[in-house]
Amino acid sequence: IDQPYFDTSTPHGRAFVNQSMMWAELEAQNDSTRIIDVFNNKVKYGEVLSGKAPRGYSIVDKHLVPNDDAPMIRDIFEYYRQTTSLGRTLKKLKDDYGVVMTLSNLRQSILTNKKYIGVFRDNDHYCEPIIDRDLFDAVQALMSKNIKINQKYNYIFSGLLVCNDCGYRICGCHINVLSRGHRYKYPAYECKRAGSPYYTCCNKGEIREKTVEEYMITHVEDAFREYMAEYHIKSSPAADNRNKKSGIKRKLDRLKDLYLNEVISLDEYKRDRIELQKQLDEIPDIIEPVKDFTPMLHALDYTFKHMYHSFDNVQKRAFWQSIIKEVRISHSENRHRQYHIIFL
Repeated sequence: IDQPYFDTSTPHGRAFVNQSMMWAELEAQNDSTRIIDVFNNKVKYGEVLSGKAPRGYSIVDKHLVPNDDAPMIRDIFEYYRQTTSLGRTLKKLKDDYGVVMTLSNLRQSILTNKKYIGVFRDNDHYCEPIIDRDLFDAVQALMSKNIKINQKYNYIFSGLLVCNDCGYRICGCHINVLSRGHRYKYPAYECKRAGSPYYTCCNKGEIREKTVEEYMITHVEDAFREYMAEYHIKSSPAADNRNKKSGIKRKLDRLKDLYLNEVISLDEYKRDRIELQKQLDEIPDIIEPVKDFTPMLHALDYTFKHMYHSFDNVQKRAFWQSIIKEVRISHSENRHRQYHIIFL
């Protein structure tokens, strides 16, 4: 506006300034679109966007290629799946590989990095994977349970217990008991929503860890048999509908030809097309595969109780997380809580 050839005191001068600003803004937006298109094209062809590569990869000819640190990444994923402890995983990185990083860096740059399974943005084959997808998915499921790493006591059922009354996770705590002049501490669990400052849940009182553990050992086998029976009843085999969908698609093509050849009117074409498209959308493509219960059956074989008592708390927690998605606990008037086991 300060330029002498922009006369903003006249309508034509102000219009010229506005037009100049509009074209400048358009060019700036076009630059942004061009950059985004270039990045999307690089991702499409598996090229890196910067000179920084995740640990375990090197940049070769603009592509990510696994290097000598790849076995370390696989080891870290396996170790976390076994221990479910971020703190112990950090310690292993430092002790075994001399790598020091923060907790957030471990989460973001390694354990949740999809590039390790070859995925980046919309490209499922962005680079050569280092981690098997099943292992990656298992680690994500464990991390979503948000087990604390700074707790002094390793709670066996961390992240597995859910209050059926309010839907929130039941957290670990300790019960202090004074008996004959001695103070004893017992590991337990409680719904935080039932106490201060919320008081929004009726599932009050602590549940001793020993009580939960005894219930699980006693009832898990029967609960699993009921779960398998219900699953087999509900998942009766259904026909593969892919051929049926292909037939409807051929009808749509023939309908289009009839309209183009003026055999049917536009209204008839629209009406029949909507009906066929509705049928097509309602038919599923591929039937869900039948769940394989073999791993769980092996975990719950006749020797599991004997082996279970030889585990420490970390191993017990890993065992339950390998077969249990969550355990929902409901409040009862006579303080005998009800348990509902949900399997993976």
